[in-house]
Amino acid sequence: MSRDVQSEFDSLSLDAIRRFVSEQRQEDLHLEFKSNADFSKKDIRRQLAIAISGFANSDGGIIVWGVVAKRNPDDIDAAAELQPIENVKQVRSRIESLTGEAINPRVDGVRHREFQDADGRGFLATLVPASDAGPHMAKLAEDRYYKRSGDRFYCMEHFDLEDMFGRRARPRLDLCVRLISGGITYSAGPRWPEYEVRPIIGIRNSGRGIARFPLLRIWTDRDVTWGLDGNGGSGLPKLASTPDKVGCKVYGGGVDHVVHPGEVLEVTAFDGNRVMLNGEAPAEIDIPYEIAAEGCPLVHGKKVITATEQLDIARAMQQREQHKR
Repeated sequence: MSRDVQSEFDSLSLDAIRRFVSEQRQEDLHLEFKSNADFSKKDIRRQLAIAISGFANSDGGIIVWGVVAKRNPDDIDAAAELQPIENVKQVRSRIESLTGEAINPRVDGVRHREFQDADGRGFLATLVPASDAGPHMAKLAEDRYYKRSGDRFYCMEHFDLEDMFGRRARPRLDLCVRLISGGITYSAGPRWPEYEVRPIIGIRNSGRGIARFPLLRIWTDRDVTWGLDGNGGSGLPKLASTPDKVGCKVYGGGVDHVVHPGEVLEVTAFDGNRVMLNGEAPAEIDIPYEIAAEGCPLVHGKKVITATEQLDIARAMQQREQHKR
């Protein structure tokens, strides 16, 4: 599932749903509108099962409940009018109870949100992530497999199912940051302690396949004084960066380097901030990154280590020092 889909779901609001209609937002590969959310009706329960199956077996997507979609001049379904859901909070409870029954095997990470007016009416949104555990069958009296193509769900053919059942499990990689305690130094004059908060950077595999030949690029001007072992060591060999990637540190593995499902491969630790608990809040640490592996698309993003996270580590260091006295 693309980051854009996750971001749109997280940023949804009543105003955003109203804009779908005012802007005549079209349905697409990742967006489906449903006008009716009366899950006491068999056909509506079937629509839920089909949508979860179709999105999970494809690239993930969002279902917005309470929006009527009609064909536009381009022959694409687009948001045409709002049809708010009565007792939307109660309906959300119902859809959550149905989600596990709607699909087999279950899809991890399905989420529902409600958007309620003062009168108790409103809208629902359902996020369905792409799944590596498929294919997923639509249940609730449907018992068929679906995929998403364009703005439509279609029933999968035999060759689709053969492809999915025979598909190699894929890794799913992202950046993992763990903060550790560095050293404590004292400034000149009044002996105010400065606590070094050091980030350890790793590659996390939350997928079902083994990540082989992992590659990590991080953009930072911070030095790697201590590394993972105190001597500048790293969990993957350090590679030379290309001239077009200024400020980039590159680490890449060979045939002996893998990230197993559910595991984190710690790669490096670079110098962090020195935090004074009686001074200004430390600056945030931005870590732009790219991660790749054999058979895995390039993942890029930015991890931000907040001042709060750094202060929490510094306070823990302070407490340990006080207990030693």
